[in-house]
Amino acid sequence: METMPREELIKLKEKKLPEAIKRAYASPFYQKRFKEIGADPNDIKTIDDLEKLPFTTKEDLRKSQQENPPFGDYSGVSMEKISNIFASSGTTGEPTTMVITRRDVNVWAERAARIFWATGLRPDDIAQNTYNYQLFAGAWMVQWGMEKTGATLISMGVGNSKRQLITMKRYGTTYFTGTPSYALSLAEAAEKEGIDIKKELKVRNLLLSGEPGSSIPSVREKIENLWGAKVHDFPGQSEALGWSGSCEEQCGCHIIEDHFIVEIVDPETKKRVGPGQTGVAVLTHLEREAQGLIRWWTNDLTYYVEDECPCGRTGYLLPRGLSGRSDDMLKVKGVRVWPAGIEEVLRSLPSVGQEFQIILDETNVMESGVLTKLKLRVESKESVKDTRKIEEDVITNIKARFNLTPEVEVVEPGTLPRFEMKAKRIIDTRKTKG
Repeated sequence: METMPREELIKLKEKKLPEAIKRAYASPFYQKRFKEIGADPNDIKTIDDLEKLPFTTKEDLRKSQQENPPFGDYSGVSMEKISNIFASSGTTGEPTTMVITRRDVNVWAERAARIFWATGLRPDDIAQNTYNYQLFAGAWMVQWGMEKTGATLISMGVGNSKRQLITMKRYGTTYFTGTPSYALSLAEAAEKEGIDIKKELKVRNLLLSGEPGSSIPSVREKIENLWGAKVHDFPGQSEALGWSGSCEEQCGCHIIEDHFIVEIVDPETKKRVGPGQTGVAVLTHLEREAQGLIRWWTNDLTYYVEDECPCGRTGYLLPRGLSGRSDDMLKVKGVRVWPAGIEEVLRSLPSVGQEFQIILDETNVMESGVLTKLKLRVESKESVKDTRKIEEDVITNIKARFNLTPEVEVVEPGTLPRFEMKAKRIIDTRKTKG
């Protein structure tokens, strides 16, 4: 399956597509959508036919669940078929509820196991899962997938860094899952506890997701240097978990194309873009039974290439995973800036510490939302009295990347918050937010 020739893979996707459309159309949600545009589900037979249909957005799902609580009118299955209930993190607004069937559980487990195996997870590994199990679907997908590989699983859940480290040391954890931010925080916690993670722990691979970073070279390199282990990426979101993942070659993330049709769409023109062009990932479920989505607008920015990977897998590659969210974009004096791009620059600077913040306040945000100045607060790597050299490093490198001169405040190491799940680095201190 994973090394199937491209021509056969496209045929397989188009063979699965009509059935996926049929499952989605079983819901009142998609029945109304098709009727509104005068579309017939029987006419959607090819990947190109999908362009006849509208996108499905987070706002659409929230509205559906508000009007038809608690699951919305897009589940497409009866209550007796639902096996699990989850909820999104609510990072971008009101959390949405998700349901899956027993068939979906098996599909998730199989897809996750394929991704984990590609990154090197084997039956003789001891894997430590630090994702939040409280209604977070991702933690369970990781658990089911790891169980399917035959690896030994430690279901730790999120938080309690000291206990996480003690557990790693006691049981010889070789494979770690969590967010990039938590991998950095855990390395810092180990240093404070006097634990040399390269010598005293046995972690060989870190599978990191939940936020951009694992495929950003400077971020990945920093984490790999701290842990002495390989870092792998596992992009996804609550509505479409595990739609791509990296392999041992670390050339990027392979799209799981027999489970998803992925379009990369320009966020402004709403038209598809080609290889090498950045756009929003738009996903159509091919295997989801409950709440299968058609043209799901992820808001995640990425690009794909048609290059062959040495691993032999034929799913198109996302060389840098996800580069950020389109709704996280900041416009500074007409220049588009994404937090992930700022992080990439800062992680490459030896003088800069672990955390940083992007500050929005009354002095740098116009009523239109455009920033007049990029304001950054960064930690120094070590405690220093004179921070001018660090400020100069940040200004020089940010200007080289974005052609902007930021205002930089340097604070002591350990001053800024640490994160166990998704990091919050855009700090809006305005009293009235526009």
